[in-house]
Amino acid sequence: MRACLRRPTLARPVRIALVRCMPLKYATLLSGLIIYCAITIVWPARSDAEMTAPQTVPITADELRQRGKELRADIDATYKQLQASHALSNTVNGGNDLTAVVLKYVSVGDSFADAEAILRAAGCVIGVSKQGSVTAAIDLGGGFLELKHTFAATLTPRVAGDFSAVNAVSAKIYVKYVPNADKR
Repeated sequence: MRACLRRPTLARPVRIALVRCMPLKYATLLSGLIIYCAITIVWPARSDAEMTAPQTVPITADELRQRGKELRADIDATYKQLQASHALSNTVNGGNDLTAVVLKYVSVGDSFADAEAILRAAGCVIGVSKQGSVTAAIDLGGGFLELKHTFAATLTPRVAGDFSAVNAVSAKIYVKYVPNADKR
């Protein structure tokens, strides 16, 4: 059925006739779109928990240890590369970002238990910060009178105190100790 009562004439532009027809012509399409949106919001195909929870296969303890060993080798290689290229930050407040290195082994959405197991296997000492995140640290070296660098990683939960899944990962190498800093 035509929704327009009049046909456009030469005196009236065609544009006006189309505007008058548009609301009735597209009413069915618009109502169908509204119903579709309402149904998908009210009855989603999967629950919100299924949509946000990562679908991962459980990792064995041996795989976690292997990832940890690989992470430690990657941290050490990056540290040596930064030292050789003189790009290693030697300031107390600075640091070299290693987040991309850690994200190869610990992903956002992983369980905290798995992430901690990987970091422990890499040689990290695990702790909980006052802000409610998990911290991991490794002393990388430095002699008696040399700068002492530390690798530190932070795993942040979605909500403080809820250690079910990792929400954010950050990592860096920074100077922990500067010998004779008070004499400089």
